[in-house]
Amino acid sequence: MVRVPDKSHLTGENTMKYISMMLCTTAFLFAASSAADARTFSTPDSGCQMVENVTMSVQFNGTEGDIRTVTKHVDDAEQKSLTYAKKLGIGEVTVTSRSYNIYPQNSNLATTYQYNGTIGLKLPSTEKAADLIEMLAKDKIQAQLNVNSYQQGNCQ
Repeated sequence: MVRVPDKSHLTGENTMKYISMMLCTTAFLFAASSAADARTFSTPDSGCQMVENVTMSVQFNGTEGDIRTVTKHVDDAEQKSLTYAKKLGIGEVTVTSRSYNIYPQNSNLATTYQYNGTIGLKLPSTEKAADLIEMLAKDKIQAQLNVNSYQQGNCQ
């Protein structure tokens, strides 16, 4: 038979202290077990490796008087991204997606078209990614870097 301690004395402030103590204890135990795991997985011959996926989102926006010129801006943003990557020697850069929106803005004088969009790129590594972001920023093109790393193989 399991005996459950009587907690009827836990009211108000005592209840909050008890809950806080239990949360701290749980967090400590979790952190300690995670730290122990991190120390034991990595040996040179274990076959465990870190895999890194590097993607970049290139964003652009603007306003045009002619709707037909918007696609030129989309193509320009993509081409500049690929040209700068090549200039930096980044290796194989793949365009994974293109997405853009066009919507009219009516005024008393004329109709203009606002646009915004994103181009998704896959990069081989993070090396020189910051340089690519800086080059795009000089052309008023925003870019965001996303890195997702995980362990693969026998990582016990």
